[in-house]
Amino acid sequence: MKIVDFLRKNIFIVIALLIIIGICVYYYIRDYRASKTVYYDSITSEYVYEPIPRVYKVNEYAPVNVTNENAAKLYYNNYMNLIRFDIQVAYSKLNEQYRKEKFPTLDSFKSYVEENKLGSSKLSKYGTTTINGDFSYILTDTNENMYVFITDGVMQYTVMFDIEE
Repeated sequence: MKIVDFLRKNIFIVIALLIIIGICVYYYIRDYRASKTVYYDSITSEYVYEPIPRVYKVNEYAPVNVTNENAAKLYYNNYMNLIRFDIQVAYSKLNEQYRKEKFPTLDSFKSYVEENKLGSSKLSKYGTTTINGDFSYILTDTNENMYVFITDGVMQYTVMFDIEE
């Protein structure tokens, strides 16, 4: 009975404490959600929560963790832009031996691009492998075209459209 009597006498203090606790929980949740950004990843078909990057000052650098998925998207988007806007450079990015066998001229490459609608689709799947000791990304677009990006370094790559066994 002592607790009930205490609560009756100090009901305003108890209500004030509950309100303060509720406000603290509300602001904690709001600040937690505000510190993250949400985007929909079309490859994995799920929503991803990532922290909002901080603004760096002069002579500071932002550490970047590049996943295989992000790198695959970067290579794919870079090559699609080359196909759309500078097909000569896209042609030069083809693996040299592959280019000589499959596309001896730029015109044959252009006709292949038009026939297979390269540059007009989106990335749907990606995978990684090693080809002749080089790290490679195997990508498939929504038109079921396959791209093999053989990397030599950061944004240093050659492209093939299939893997010869």
